[in-house]
Amino acid sequence: MENNIAETILLIIILILILISAIIFLASFIFAALSAAPWLPTNRRQRRRLIELISLKPGQIVYDLGCGDGAVLFSLADKYSEAKFMGFEVSLFPYLIAIFRKFLRYNKYKNVSIKYKDFFKQDVREADLIFIFLTTKCYPRLINKLPEEIKENCLVVVEAWPLPDLEPINYIKEKGFMSLYFYQGAQFKNNS
Repeated sequence: MENNIAETILLIIILILILISAIIFLASFIFAALSAAPWLPTNRRQRRRLIELISLKPGQIVYDLGCGDGAVLFSLADKYSEAKFMGFEVSLFPYLIAIFRKFLRYNKYKNVSIKYKDFFKQDVREADLIFIFLTTKCYPRLINKLPEEIKENCLVVVEAWPLPDLEPINYIKEKGFMSLYFYQGAQFKNNS
């Protein structure tokens, strides 16, 4: 009888822990979706096209704001092993996937860091390139943040939707791909 009670208590504790974990995961998805964007990974073809369009020098620093599972960062790191990559994510599930991917190939991705952090609370002054694939609802906050922090020569690459009130220095619209918009850091400083 005591064994049955102990097993029942253990089962209840396990179920409570599973429920709490599910609530935490769900809450992180909701927070990410409401603050910047739901998790929607950039597809492989789009990542390949992005890599063709940008050029990085050794030591340059790339920030991915809302990096999800880190797919863009890892793809760039495959080509540019001498650059440094920093991703920021607030949705727990994709963040854990990114950490796991880094762990699996740790020696290859020593130059990639993934932070469980709200990128709005991260200073971006170090970035030479900032990659953004977010919903337009967070653009006003982002445009208010960047003029104070961004370097004038920082390249900002925005996937899918252009930033309001800023004319991209270049844009790529091709059939079968999401649009890519390119901005220079000086544009944000001049627009503020």
